[in-house]
Amino acid sequence: MKAYTHLTLDDRIYIDRYHQQGFTARRIALLLGRSHSSISREIKRNTSDWKHGYLAQTADERANKRAKKRTSILFREQALQAFVIEKLTDKWSPATISGRLKLDNPTKSISHETIYKFVYDTKIGRRSKLWKLLPRHHKKRISFGNRKQKRSNIPNLTSIHERPKSVETRKRAGNWEGDLIINGGGNVAVLYERKTRFLFAIKNDSKHSKGVISGIEQAFSALPPSLKKSITFDRGTEFAQHERLNSSLGMKTYFCDAYSPWQKGGVENSNGRLRRFIPKKTDISDLTQDQLQDFIDQMNNTPRACLGYKTPLECFQRHLKSGALHS
Repeated sequence: MKAYTHLTLDDRIYIDRYHQQGFTARRIALLLGRSHSSISREIKRNTSDWKHGYLAQTADERANKRAKKRTSILFREQALQAFVIEKLTDKWSPATISGRLKLDNPTKSISHETIYKFVYDTKIGRRSKLWKLLPRHHKKRISFGNRKQKRSNIPNLTSIHERPKSVETRKRAGNWEGDLIINGGGNVAVLYERKTRFLFAIKNDSKHSKGVISGIEQAFSALPPSLKKSITFDRGTEFAQHERLNSSLGMKTYFCDAYSPWQKGGVENSNGRLRRFIPKKTDISDLTQDQLQDFIDQMNNTPRACLGYKTPLECFQRHLKSGALHS
């Protein structure tokens, strides 16, 4: 059993997942390396209500409110506030601002959560409508429990819980996540490579599974086998013909639990970043694939902290060259 540390949002996401599967508090504690009493207390104190049960985001918010509040340096120093607002205006995410501050000036370090609180919970944040500068432009913070998708019957699906652990740890390239962002006039299939964070995007005129899967097949067709091992979807009917990816490309397909889009969090995050270029209410009837590719190229050429400030394209090209040599 590891030394006690406070539960994080990531811990609560796993508690949420296992609790929904009917795991006992004792079994969850064993899986997370926590005490049984800590998990039991967490579920009892932070369960929303009988209808929604235990929700990770809600539980985390409740725990934070109960914790002793410390006044962050961000709420005291106007110069730091000005810096945060400037970088939000430059389309930096709160996580990027936090990471850069920690790198440049550790004494001024603030968490991304503090920046979100500054945006949503302070007079200056609300008065200046700083939420409009965030990647997803949510006027109010959205909890995981409020994001739902349709239940659907997908033939011969394999659950995400049967996915190899190597996919979860991102040790090998070639494992993807796929999703659809829907606008008036069409939709865009977004494909996210978990290790390199590289993206493909395909403009579709309809959500019919045949066309969506055909576009995915075309995007992956030129890749070596080492870069098309698997792909994880949600349970939208647009992915009903997923078995074609196995027969034509040799890719294994996995599916998230119902109502659990956060289980493919990489592509969900990428969707939010792509929404900067394609806001939700935009009609994309006239959007061409070339224009869409310009947006994706910009994202693939943006350095990422999780990649040691290399770009997704640089990392993906390295694996592409290696795969080509061994194919």
